[in-house]
Amino acid sequence: MDKKINTIYETSNYDQFKRLIGNRKDDEVRGKALMLSIKTFGQLDPISVNEKMEVIDGQARLYALRQLGLPVKYYIEKGYGMEECRQGNIKAKNWLIADFVQSYGEMGSVSYKYLEALKTQSPDTSYGVIVDIIRGKFGTGGGTSNKIIKEGTLTITKEQYEETVRVLDFVKSVARYIPTGGPSVPSYTTALGALYKNPDIDKSRLYKAITTYPTKLLPVTSQEDAFKYLDIVYNYHRSNTLDLQLFYRSELARRSRKGNK
Repeated sequence: MDKKINTIYETSNYDQFKRLIGNRKDDEVRGKALMLSIKTFGQLDPISVNEKMEVIDGQARLYALRQLGLPVKYYIEKGYGMEECRQGNIKAKNWLIADFVQSYGEMGSVSYKYLEALKTQSPDTSYGVIVDIIRGKFGTGGGTSNKIIKEGTLTITKEQYEETVRVLDFVKSVARYIPTGGPSVPSYTTALGALYKNPDIDKSRLYKAITTYPTKLLPVTSQEDAFKYLDIVYNYHRSNTLDLQLFYRSELARRSRKGNK
């Protein structure tokens, strides 16, 4: 005989459901998008809650059903909390990176609160690129950085936060001179982040070079190409040149030996 796993309940008592602290908050936007589907086909998937009636999965469905005045089908996952909620959304790929940042920040992580503040400061820069700048990693966002964010293992010190604030301010000051489209912006952003943190770079000279010769910064498909054009601009009409491409290659080799950590 088949084993009974979960009992499905049905209720119109919407107020008994609670938001799980750390779960994402944008249930209204997603709920409105679901209303037509639920109105047409009904609630196809029950929501899941823990024994405290905190919603583990299904906040958007709950919002839509409440707005439509329809009963809610749900089942109880005993012992489930925020960790199970996150892991379920990692596997199902339901959450955006912003959802994970908000979740860990709401649960008290100072590092993720720093990351939220940096994103607010620079809304056009992706979380992955910001973390790449913080870690000093050469890349254009995504990949390992997004994995670290999702897993909750990101660590940002106060010093790193303050330094990244300065880096993003500098990037913002020259943003209108950076080519747009494709990977150009993240490639130039991470390259500028690495250069800004290099003590051998004259930041005033870099700013003046970019704002004086912006037409020499061409669209790129990689961070390596961004370093090439920044090298041209930084050393244009200069006798005391500094090989930025050599810096890029040396750093890339060094980080490769260390596993790019």
